[in-house]
Amino acid sequence: MIKLIRAKRTDCQSILDMQIICFKPLLEKYRDYYTNPANELIEDIYRRFDQVNTEYYLITVDNDIVGAVRVIVGDICRISPIFILPNHQGYGYAKETFEILENMFSVNKWTLDTIEQEEGLCKLYESLGYKRTGKFAHIQDNMTIVYYEKEIYDL
Repeated sequence: MIKLIRAKRTDCQSILDMQIICFKPLLEKYRDYYTNPANELIEDIYRRFDQVNTEYYLITVDNDIVGAVRVIVGDICRISPIFILPNHQGYGYAKETFEILENMFSVNKWTLDTIEQEEGLCKLYESLGYKRTGKFAHIQDNMTIVYYEKEIYDL
């Protein structure tokens, strides 16, 4: 059973440590040292944590932390980033996390982005009802960010 626990500022180092583990393979693959979360510093996490419209949640299963998610709260909520530790991937935890979040916040639209070349991530988000917006950001020759949104009609 997944639970989302609102992170405290004292969880920032753990969030960064997990983020590095989760995003390091993408950093090594794309060598994107400017936008990859594995290349961030603790100051980056603290800065975002302290933003008034940001909420971090630890994703837990049976009281074990398996990942984290950051939600930027507003009239439209944005997920940036979400990550599940590698040894906990493939169990549907990300899907459950999205379902919980979409029920926690009374908003009509959610947004996120990912690397277009990462077909597994794109398939995951599309299977959850996220649609490509048509907006792209070319980061480098082998890497493009694709933007997604999901509209919730039954609030």
